[in-house]
Amino acid sequence: MTNFRPEHLQDNTYDSDLNPQPMAGINDAANDMRAQQSGYTASDLKEVYGLLPNFSSDELREIVVLSEGTRLQEGAKYIDLRHLDEGEILGRNSMAAGSDNLYVAKSSMDYQLWNRLRGVTEPERLGEAAEGAEAQ
Repeated sequence: MTNFRPEHLQDNTYDSDLNPQPMAGINDAANDMRAQQSGYTASDLKEVYGLLPNFSSDELREIVVLSEGTRLQEGAKYIDLRHLDEGEILGRNSMAAGSDNLYVAKSSMDYQLWNRLRGVTEPERLGEAAEGAEAQ
């Protein structure tokens, strides 16, 4: 049995050419935080006020839009504010926010705001249920 020795490692000269973003699409808390911090809020874009006319300025400040080039995480849920009619999408590690996208991640907001973006109208799912109904 031979022991591992560093000189046995292969030459990795071309690794960066073959895989320029080795951590792309990896789901971890650090990548998620970097993606959220690199974005901006929906209230920063005048276009969004027209796309989401029933949302207040305070609500738009809670919606973090991914910056162009940000990779989507595998299996995470997103909505493109420019294409709300397409509904939520499931991210793949091969996808990135493009110049024609305004992706927001479900993980970056509370479920009630997410449901409003999805077009949910049931009061129970929007946090608007009558107090008497909860007691039953």
